[in-house]
Amino acid sequence: MNTPQADRRRTNEDGDVIHLTTVILIDERALTRQCLLNSLELGDRHLRIIGMSRLTEPEQLRSYGRIDLAVVNIGGAVASDPPIAATLERLQEALPEVPQIVIADREDAAAVTAAIRHGVRGYIPTSIDTHVVVEALRFVQAGGTFVPVSALITATPLPVVPATGHQLQAPPLEMLGFTPREQQVLEHLRRGEPNKIIAHELAMQESTVKVHVRQIMKKLNATNRTQAAFLAQRLMEESGGRDRVGPAPHGAPPHGGGSVTNGQIEPDR
Repeated sequence: MNTPQADRRRTNEDGDVIHLTTVILIDERALTRQCLLNSLELGDRHLRIIGMSRLTEPEQLRSYGRIDLAVVNIGGAVASDPPIAATLERLQEALPEVPQIVIADREDAAAVTAAIRHGVRGYIPTSIDTHVVVEALRFVQAGGTFVPVSALITATPLPVVPATGHQLQAPPLEMLGFTPREQQVLEHLRRGEPNKIIAHELAMQESTVKVHVRQIMKKLNATNRTQAAFLAQRLMEESGGRDRVGPAPHGAPPHGGGSVTNGQIEPDR
């Protein structure tokens, strides 16, 4: 039998030693546990996934050596449900320095908030692809916090004004206090473009773009450019696209994706 330390290393086709990231995966359902384990290890050969149905004896984790991440697949439950909360508490007691991640079917703000309140550092919805899950694991391991952007959107109410009949629509951007120039910057921000590209497209200094971005974030009550981009997309969708300055580029991802992946926050560029 291999020792725990030996299990933390693999050799690639060139004979080079690969140091593995050890992930504990807890899922009571055998089928989903095995499928997730296989897909993650296929998605990244640097991952060593240890699957278990439940954590009844925290001491059993010691036999696996150092553990880097703890993942709990909760399905349609929420972190505040007693069985899930108990599992998260046991993990915290057994592995106080190891980041906890939840994989769940729900991705509404209430479910995400419940998980964060229980100390979870990553909330991964089952609606995303395996390669995004792998990136989310790496992001949390590096010290980040990962949440789905849908939760950011639903957690931030947008102002509405009555339209024709009983339909409610978001007000035009000028009614929200955006200048024509800010509207142009907002359109490019919605596409996920960095400041350097926005400056080139709009023939302005990059420092000026940064000023506009800060003003846009302030007016949208957004804490970062990622949230501002998604709020802008939602505003334009609810206003029927009437605020759009120009067409989105061919092949652009929906919801202003660009280089942004879910709630992973990138620094201002």
